[in-house]
Amino acid sequence: MRTIRITTKTRTYPVLIGKGTMGDFDWKGMNTSNVVVITEKKPQHLFGRELEKALKRNKISYNFFEITGGEKAKTLKTIESLANKMLAKGCDRDSLIVSLGGGVVGDVTGFLASTYKRGVRLIHIPPTFLAMVDASLGGKNGVNLPEGKNMLGTIYQPEAVLIDPTYINNLPEREMRNGYAEVIKYGMICDENLFAFLEKHILTRNEKDIEHIVTASVTVKKDIVERDEYEENVRKILNYGHTIGHAIEIASNHHISHGEAIAIGMSMEGKMAVERGFLSATDYNRQHNLITAFGLPTMYPGDIAE
Repeated sequence: MRTIRITTKTRTYPVLIGKGTMGDFDWKGMNTSNVVVITEKKPQHLFGRELEKALKRNKISYNFFEITGGEKAKTLKTIESLANKMLAKGCDRDSLIVSLGGGVVGDVTGFLASTYKRGVRLIHIPPTFLAMVDASLGGKNGVNLPEGKNMLGTIYQPEAVLIDPTYINNLPEREMRNGYAEVIKYGMICDENLFAFLEKHILTRNEKDIEHIVTASVTVKKDIVERDEYEENVRKILNYGHTIGHAIEIASNHHISHGEAIAIGMSMEGKMAVERGFLSATDYNRQHNLITAFGLPTMYPGDIAE
């Protein structure tokens, strides 16, 4: 198992990468009165039993709360509902909240943890490739308003992130592409070696390749977040492709996935960078070729929100 430690002004925490991280984690060392697991139907079905066994083995009481609706669940109404369920279960400041799910679950859970009784401890267990390489890292949480995505949110670091790369075995191809869009972004903004690795390993699911890609992605995000936890300067580079991408997600009523929208966003923003002299045409063409090789779109197809 590989451990990467992220150190910010507010917390130092481990990102554990390897097979069996959920079972091997020191749950007893969290000294918690109880655990609340926020999840969705599919990740609970696939991985919930494994987590239950780990908690039972450590004699920790727990409750699973399931959210539904995907991106549409990212609302204050969802946060209020979950908080009321926690109150009904007697959850206090010593409780531990665990997110078992992708980006939506992580956003909702992080927001809940940062606000319930002014903040309780949080652990992320990401079962999707996108969450492994991006969404579970760095402490950003958010819920949506009708006017825009993640208009309300917090930056709240977890106690740990537990990544088991073997979980991708259950993912459909489109979900893998979602994650790869963020990895391509990391290659473009910070890591030429990672970019070159992707060019040679298109849509790989090889276990060693995935662990290498996850480790490289975590390292890029660690380096940036440690320098700028609250996105005051250099962390803004992580938004490459996202300004346009988020608008496309909303315009399509989320029929276009996050990764697909970010790929389009990078393509459009990359063109602007070339026009302004910030990016060479050669590097833009490499980006374009890699995005298309991964089966991701480079243009917004128009009105598909119906």
